[in-house]
Amino acid sequence: EWDRYYDIRYRLLRKPWGNKRGEERKPEDAIADHLAAFSNGTPVGIGMVYDDGGNARIRFIAMEEEYQRKGLGTKLMAALEGLARKKGFKKAILWGDENAVKFYEKLGYKNVGKGPLLNGLLQQYDMEKAL
Repeated sequence: EWDRYYDIRYRLLRKPWGNKRGEERKPEDAIADHLAAFSNGTPVGIGMVYDDGGNARIRFIAMEEEYQRKGLGTKLMAALEGLARKKGFKKAILWGDENAVKFYEKLGYKNVGKGPLLNGLLQQYDMEKAL
């Protein structure tokens, strides 16, 4: 399952922007709680949450294309937010890229400005939501 988890992260979130295999792994992986959405026992969606300065940082949300727009991403986000609430976090923060901002806004996140530019190619936006 872990191999599949990182494969999804690489193929969907890093490879399209020129990253090499292995660059999908981050130091925060060691302190994060990782969740996956499954279909027939196989991970098809992923995400993680960790403490980032007292806020719940949600990262690396990805869903295999054939499972998008079926509610699984919304359920995965609800599970990550629920885990963050259980741990006592009052606010969730994340970076939403240009293609995902509307999805996060539908979940109650507020776009609070430009975030990092991934590989000089993909603009991300700082988003937050009170938990």
